Amino acid sequence: MDSNTITTIRNYWLKPKEGKKDVFDILLGKGKTPYTSTLLKQIIDSISINYLADFKRFKLSFTHSSIKYVSFSPQLGYVLGFANSQHVQNNEIAKYAYDLRGGFSSFAIYAKGLTENMIVGNSLSSLLRIVSVSGAIPGEYHEKIYDSPIYVRVLPREVNEIEVELRTMDNGRLVPFAYGTIKMVHVQFDTNSVGYNFVLDQCGSGAENYYFKGASPYQRGYGQRGAGVGDVMRGLWRFFLPILRKVGSTVSSEALNTGQRVLEGVNQGQPIKEAFISEGKRGIDTILEKGGLPKQFGTGKKNSLDTITNAVEIFQVPPTNVTISSSKTFEILPSNPLTDTPFHFKIHSSENFIDLSKCYLFTEFRIRKENANGQPVNITLDENVAPIQMIGNTFINNMRISINGREIFNSNSLYAYKTYFSHELSYSLGAKSSHLNSAGYYYDSGVSQEAGASFNSRKNLFVNSRTAQFISKLDADLFNQPQYLVNHCEVDIEILPNEPKFILIAPLPVGAQPTRYIFEVISCKLYVKKLDLMDGLALDIARRLDVKPARYAIRKTMMKPLFISQGRYEFHANLFMDQIPRRITLGLVANSDYVGTQERSPFNFQPFRVREISIIANGRSYPQAPYDLDYGSNRYVRAFHDMNEAIGFMGLQRAMG
Repeated sequence: MDSNTITTIRNYWLKPKEGKKDVFDILLGKGKTPYTSTLLKQIIDSISINYLADFKRFKLSFTHSSIKYVSFSPQLGYVLGFANSQHVQNNEIAKYAYDLRGGFSSFAIYAKGLTENMIVGNSLSSLLRIVSVSGAIPGEYHEKIYDSPIYVRVLPREVNEIEVELRTMDNGRLVPFAYGTIKMVHVQFDTNSVGYNFVLDQCGSGAENYYFKGASPYQRGYGQRGAGVGDVMRGLWRFFLPILRKVGSTVSSEALNTGQRVLEGVNQGQPIKEAFISEGKRGIDTILEKGGLPKQFGTGKKNSLDTITNAVEIFQVPPTNVTISSSKTFEILPSNPLTDTPFHFKIHSSENFIDLSKCYLFTEFRIRKENANGQPVNITLDENVAPIQMIGNTFINNMRISINGREIFNSNSLYAYKTYFSHELSYSLGAKSSHLNSAGYYYDSGVSQEAGASFNSRKNLFVNSRTAQFISKLDADLFNQPQYLVNHCEVDIEILPNEPKFILIAPLPVGAQPTRYIFEVISCKLYVKKLDLMDGLALDIARRLDVKPARYAIRKTMMKPLFISQGRYEFHANLFMDQIPRRITLGLVANSDYVGTQERSPFNFQPFRVREISIIANGRSYPQAPYDLDYGSNRYVRAFHDMNEAIGFMGLQRAMG
């Protein structure tokens, strides 16, 4: 046995007991007591590693008195499953099961200096792909083809070679190979990549309407080559355009626009002198107009701008939307049984953006009644019972919505009235007679909600205790705006249903005994539309979120109940103390209907002989000329006109019914 072999055994396997000389130093002549090769062989042979099939663990045993513990290399200790690989005691059983892969289940591919860094966990890295490791047979080959590319912006203008690194996922070590080499890949290509920064800066949420795919100002290979000064100016244009865009906030916008127009003219082959004269004159005229000095004097045709009709714009094509890569709709079930209220829905965090305006609640309802023994039975054909208007939304008493644990919406137990107001006063007659039927809304020209065509239509849905299906849009503030919710947000939705006495309308005939009806929720599901953005756009948004928060412009809706006692002729109340609302909708309903009774609808609004209504905000009274109302004599036309004007229906060629 040579000295190298003894040193290897010493470093990786054996450590002698304390207080004794190192046997290997003695064998190498460094000690006083000589150890023979026979004794060394006895020490090594006394060590055994056995596999316990019942426990699926390895066990280390040694019998020689010179051994106190055994040390393994960190990698070998991990493979065998020992927690402390440096001090393995006699008869010690491994804490973990063996792992012949040594923790090497996947590796990462990096390309330094080629692409912009992307977000990986909590850091930025030039990661290209993560590859899973499969197979452990020597000589076995595995081939993987990735059909879906990952779009990452390329940093250099020209690329002569690409250096790829393969590293492990645990601590970033270079991937070891048993044999073979890693060759450099040489690729000659042109960096025509889609850039979103300029589009996001200029267009905001409407970027998809202004961005043309493939029209990057950094593209090479277009226009005339070898054109003297024009070729130089084209290079300067490609170089200075990003700089001009960055400094645009600190210089005059018109001067910047004039300079860009000059460069564009030169880029298109126009002589530089002619471009400066024409575009400079145009810029001066624009500045004079902004300063209040007209460039022309007089009236008539000279002050009219020339234009052409869009019908002759035959050399342009419509813009291409390069925002969304794909979209899909997910079905989310409540996390608790339907017999337990409130219902809880959770939209888990993911890489997808959420289209909040396309979130719908699917429900299935059934109406039954109690017999003389108190047991639920089906209703008969002659039962005069129906749900309230728009039952797909109004069955909800309260809705609470939280994003990442922070509450952003609470209907204050008035969700039914909120959604009734918003649909009754916002949708046209055509919508109420068509697609709103899916939410349980049926239009009726009459004013009674306990009889009529609308009541009969809703009643026919549940005859003989049939199950009726409804689907309705979530009527929450954040869900009523078009912007997408950013990814990696967890949304919690809590829905508390109303009681059956509030939901059901069952007019009681004279002399008849009241019947106890049961409103059953058979099914309740949430459908959420999620979107995958283009990779380049998603990365740009992620970088912006690191320095600037996302902002959503929403119109906040607040509901507040006020109680007016009987016999009062004047009533004052503080509505809001923080912000002045944009619009106030006031409805008067009897207290018994507000609480809920099966004989009447909770939406039975009445004037209650109101003569005057006014609102005071910041010391000003609205309306300035007070109303003089008399509903009994049909004297309320001014209030009716102001309501239509406030909700935006005045002057439109459609009615809200």
